[in-house]
Amino acid sequence: MNTIPLLTTLDRNYLPQLQVLLCSLHVNNLGDSFSLWLLHSGIPEKEFMGIRSQCGKYGYDLSPFRWTQSSFRTPRSPDNS
Repeated sequence: MNTIPLLTTLDRNYLPQLQVLLCSLHVNNLGDSFSLWLLHSGIPEKEFMGIRSQCGKYGYDLSPFRWTQSSFRTPRSPDNS
């Protein structure tokens, strides 16, 4: 079985569409497993319950990561230290 990493970025309004995506992946890729990386900016933990349940049902890993503006600082090059 292959494990396919999948990165998603969304806000709380797109959680239902994410559940449709997960269902579609499951139905159309029965021999594969997915590791879902979910990048968000403030979805409350309780709103992940449905996604966690669905990922558990399908055997998928779920790793939600909350980011802020400071998560994406401009990197410094060696010449601009």
